[in-house]
Amino acid sequence: MKTYLFSPSPLFTLVFLLLFLTILPGCTPKSMRLSPITDQQSEYHPGQFVWCDLLTSDIDTARKFYLGLFDWTFAEQEDYTVILNRGVPIGGMVATEFKGKSNAYWISYLSVENVDQAAERVINNGGTITMGPGKMINRGTFAAISDPGGAALVLLRSDSGDPDTSNPQSGDWLWHELWTDDMETAKLFYSRLADYSITPVNETVQDGAVDNDQYHILSKDDTWSGGMTLIPFANLPSQWVPAVRVDDLSEVISKVKELGGRIIVDPSHPLGNGTVALIEDPAGAILMIEAWKPEAEAKK
Repeated sequence: MKTYLFSPSPLFTLVFLLLFLTILPGCTPKSMRLSPITDQQSEYHPGQFVWCDLLTSDIDTARKFYLGLFDWTFAEQEDYTVILNRGVPIGGMVATEFKGKSNAYWISYLSVENVDQAAERVINNGGTITMGPGKMINRGTFAAISDPGGAALVLLRSDSGDPDTSNPQSGDWLWHELWTDDMETAKLFYSRLADYSITPVNETVQDGAVDNDQYHILSKDDTWSGGMTLIPFANLPSQWVPAVRVDDLSEVISKVKELGGRIIVDPSHPLGNGTVALIEDPAGAILMIEAWKPEAEAKK
């Protein structure tokens, strides 16, 4: 097994949007050691998304944007920037040279029990290993993959355990959503990769046939992990899109443009359903923001 000193150095193939973005190994530091993703040291939550890295051409602008939008703070580790929400690490940023129109992209990390076994499942079910399996110093064992539709993802077995994602606070990652143009292939791939149960939302039947192109929930051990839907816009690749929980959606949206970002889908749009907005940061990274209250809070 190889050992890597810097986490975001793998070669990611991001079809269409990044036009085969290459993160060149020669551009990475030679002696970087990253902090663990959590200090819990024991708990693991396979099937849950536990981290996100922002690959961006402009770290300074990204810091200003996300500080102003979510009040995130940052800690520098040589050329790697750790993202903290309320003092707790939730992700990172790395300066990246891009080829293509977009100059930024969020990459989600999925916790797995065994990276080598998960990598075999990727290959056996039509996916691609773009780098690894290998070792990231202080971070854990990883494999960078793309699913059969080209959506990029990092599989991780953290050395320190996984963060508790069961009660996301404002500014935390709330959700991870796969945009795909082939729902049936995606369902089969992820059910085999992570042993997900995949169920449609409000299943409908037309002429005796189930509508398989609607929204689906991915869950493991009765815990929701993410969702999948058909790509909502033309000329976009299959990709995982993270969502950030916010308390006041209107307040956050009002800051997006003045901070240099763009609102792609407003909550008033049918896709927003009154609680979700899709935005783009100044360099082009897409993410969702969602006003969400746990069931217990909603009943108060």
